[in-house]
Amino acid sequence: DKTFPVGSDVNGKADAFRHCYWSALMTISIGESQAKEVGDAHEVFGQNSAAASSMDLFNNARGREIGKSA
Repeated sequence: DKTFPVGSDVNGKADAFRHCYWSALMTISIGESQAKEVGDAHEVFGQNSAAASSMDLFNNARGREIGKSA
C-alpha cells in the first residue's frame, strides 16, 4: 500500500507502473513495433479520456525503452 496507495490503480502510480511494465514485457516478447501497435490500439479503442490516454501512451513508451534495454 505504500508503493501503490489505494486509488492509484486508475490514472495513478499503480496504473503508470502497470502500463510501463506491460509494455516492457511485450517489447521483450514480441518486439518494439508490435508492442507499440498493441499498446496504441488499447488506447484508441479504450474508454479513457484524452488526458488519461496521453499518460498511458507516455508510460507505454517508457516501458518499451526499458524492454529494449533488457
